Amino acid sequence: MRFSVFIGLLVAVSAAMSLTAWAGPSTSGGGFAVVCRNSMDKIESAELLDLYEARTVYNFELMKGSGDEQRDYVRAVSNGYRLRGSNPPVTEHEILEHLQRFRKLIVWLPEDEKLPNLHDLGSTINIPSGCKIEPLAVFYDSQDVVLIDKEIWTALDSLSRSALVLHEVNYHYFRHLEINPDVDSLDARVFSASNFSTNLVPVQSGIPANSQIRQIWGDCHTFDEGSTTCTESTTYHIFSNGQDSPDKRNLRVQFTFLAGRPLLSQTTVDLPRWVNPGDTFEINSRQLKGWTAEVIADKTRFDGTGVKLLIKRGQSVMVEIAL
Repeated sequence: MRFSVFIGLLVAVSAAMSLTAWAGPSTSGGGFAVVCRNSMDKIESAELLDLYEARTVYNFELMKGSGDEQRDYVRAVSNGYRLRGSNPPVTEHEILEHLQRFRKLIVWLPEDEKLPNLHDLGSTINIPSGCKIEPLAVFYDSQDVVLIDKEIWTALDSLSRSALVLHEVNYHYFRHLEINPDVDSLDARVFSASNFSTNLVPVQSGIPANSQIRQIWGDCHTFDEGSTTCTESTTYHIFSNGQDSPDKRNLRVQFTFLAGRPLLSQTTVDLPRWVNPGDTFEINSRQLKGWTAEVIADKTRFDGTGVKLLIKRGQSVMVEIAL
């Protein structure tokens, strides 16, 4: 049996509850909050870093918190499926059951202790004067434990609390990918915040019915009862972007899954009719930052053969695809 790895809930809670099923290094991952304190070191406000960045850096419009973290979690998971272009394959009751399973992993940090800083932010941002980015949670993979600073947790609103759950389980999944597992939480933060966004273009928007679809499968596991499960690695559609003039016709490659990562917003790369080996093009995505496509080919036309793209994150090659 093959299945697609969907957003947050099914991906991450399954990973959290069966950690040894995933390949990759044995690691731990941190979650952070933007915390503002007064002169007495008392917290005046706190917000999950994922949501703070989404608002102030990436210009996401976030759903309003309901005051009920369980309700906000269900809303975010459902919104993620909407962005992927599919209906949730689970009921609200099942979503809450998975949330309860995750909560059983939580251990509260003693009041007189501080969490370690795992230094896995990946980048820094400007924050208000008098505020700091503080460790909020650490997922200790090998112990099946999520250690949370209760002082900061108590200061979070319902949206940040539900987003922390998505962050922890999604980041666990990202750092246990078969190929190029994440060593910082940057991509996981954007992905988790995307579940709460109301202004992203859904991942399948603009894909015509007659597009070519291609798929690459990743890591597979065979279980005791004999069933085999394969994680989806990369799925992409190829089609003309609508310019019909022979000398101006462009090709669009649109991804719905990329290098083991489910996508929650439209992710494309547009290429001119004529390309040369070494040409590099930016991947357009609200979710993926710093990803590019580099041409490797013997021929230089799309209606020829042999054109391939190296999809890179920075200098790291994430996957090779054929056009």
